[in-house]
Amino acid sequence: FVADTKNFFKTTELMVMLALLKVIDNQKQDIPLVAVLRSPIVGLSADQLALIRLAAKQVPYYDAVTAFLQAEPKTPLAQRTHDMLTHFFNQLSHFRDLARENDLVTLLWAIYQDTGFLDYVGGTPGGSQRQANLQALIDRARTYEAGGFKGLFAFIHFITLMQKQDQDLAMPAQVDPDNDAVKLMTIHKSKGLEFPVVFLMQANKHFNMRDQTGTAILTKQGIGIKWLDPETRVEYELPQYQAAKAARQNQTLAEEMRLLYVALTRAQQRLYVVGATMSGNQLTSADKTVEKWAAAAEGEARVLAPQVRSGATSYLDWIGPALIRHPQARGLAETTIKPALVGDETEFSIEIDVNPQVTPTATPEKVSDDSGTMIDLSAWFKKAYPFQAATTTTGFQSVSEIKRAFDDPDTIDLVNADRFLGPKSPMRDLTAPAFLTETPSGISPAAIGTATHLLLQLVDLAKPITMASLRALRDQLATTQVIAVDVAKHIDLTALIRFFETDLGRLLLAKPQQVHREVPFSMLLPADQVFEALADDPGEDVLIHGIIDGYVSDEQGVTLFDYKTDHNPNTAVLVDRYRGQLNLYAQALQDLQPKPVLHRYLVFLRTGTVVDLVASGAGK
Repeated sequence: FVADTKNFFKTTELMVMLALLKVIDNQKQDIPLVAVLRSPIVGLSADQLALIRLAAKQVPYYDAVTAFLQAEPKTPLAQRTHDMLTHFFNQLSHFRDLARENDLVTLLWAIYQDTGFLDYVGGTPGGSQRQANLQALIDRARTYEAGGFKGLFAFIHFITLMQKQDQDLAMPAQVDPDNDAVKLMTIHKSKGLEFPVVFLMQANKHFNMRDQTGTAILTKQGIGIKWLDPETRVEYELPQYQAAKAARQNQTLAEEMRLLYVALTRAQQRLYVVGATMSGNQLTSADKTVEKWAAAAEGEARVLAPQVRSGATSYLDWIGPALIRHPQARGLAETTIKPALVGDETEFSIEIDVNPQVTPTATPEKVSDDSGTMIDLSAWFKKAYPFQAATTTTGFQSVSEIKRAFDDPDTIDLVNADRFLGPKSPMRDLTAPAFLTETPSGISPAAIGTATHLLLQLVDLAKPITMASLRALRDQLATTQVIAVDVAKHIDLTALIRFFETDLGRLLLAKPQQVHREVPFSMLLPADQVFEALADDPGEDVLIHGIIDGYVSDEQGVTLFDYKTDHNPNTAVLVDRYRGQLNLYAQALQDLQPKPVLHRYLVFLRTGTVVDLVASGAGK
């Protein structure tokens, strides 16, 4: 058993469960669907999967399954496959109903009970650990929902995001003290524990000194840096760097010595220290190793010399010289006999296994530093990087981030855009307090606005828009959990009816086939038009992306419109806020098709106001 290994979602049973959850959420996913069909939950063989594919070769696999189920089975294998698929899809329909009506914990328990998967993994090798993993999935689903998150899709998305970021969870510990088991753990994890028998593995492994090899080393005393000769491209360690390196090395060795003490004191009955003697990346002979230990153990002091302790690169460099002076080590070689400096009666033995197939290879010659070179560094430290502005400018921007930079379509406001100079950070948008982001009912305006936009996107413009039709569409979206029921109740259907009674609303109803809704776009803009700091560095571009609520395209040109659900009743303030965004949309549409953008409408649903930025002159 390996303690604290973070590969929870990589175990076979968890991969099968995640595939099944994805199929329950959306059964038209080929890879998860095939994974479940091949898994013990369904149990189809490779021949059966191929038989299904032969039913429809050029369609998604779910459609091939559907075609197979609709056809009459002609062979015993086809009949058996048909029965297995029918049983599984009956279960799948039940699971989908549970997912819509219940929490994740209820769904997972139903899957375990109906499929028998929890019992099945218990009978496989490592069954108790596998069952513990499935139980842990329920615990983590319960913790996830306790944090205020709901829904199967959100849970799957959360796990997928963790996997994309190479993050995982530790498996639950399941070690039965009554069973024979070898428990692997780090020395850190073993603190405070004792075991009858302990193996300290890889005692020859070099200490981690990576933090002493960088261009700069930071310590409490200050920072030490290397200097790069611009002509020879050779790095030199400055005195400050060498001092910082020595201080960091002492800290590392002190910590490693503390860890070694912990490792050597965990055994109750017997301790094994295992390691291979190395020189560089090659194994060395036993005689050379013993001679090295004997040389390090010279002297009559009870403690190894400071240079021996500080020159160690592994635990073996400390353990070997300490053991070589013990009476038990007299049998290694006649030349290695050392007086026992401590009257220790501990019994131990040293066994050396030589691999005759390993031959040492020549190591490359090390180039020594020229410590006598003196160079004036001031000119190099004062040299200015010519493209400093570009290092703090993101090459990817959303419309909402730079909309203020395009308030005036004729004169780009560079000053407003400059505040977006700097690297993007996932923490740049801090969560607002609940009293600012929630209505008295606890539903955020953003959630209501998103649901309203979705309703306007899906409403059938070819049919009359009535309160009854809008209410039916809203209830359908809530029933299918496309939008939350609590959010659906707060959609202002009266405001939507009022919009469709305006001139713009009647235009959409009159030309439903020419209305384009939720149109994504991306466009390249010269960086010097967006960021003032790059005005002297032409040639760079910035990628702008966004989604247009909609536009109408006819013979005369294009009519652009964008819905807003803001609570602010001051129309002038709202127009000023969103003018730049509409100007960017208009520019994107102009690049997408040759027709001119004749109108740019801002639709304020809450107040019932429709403003044409072109006709009113607000676009300037």
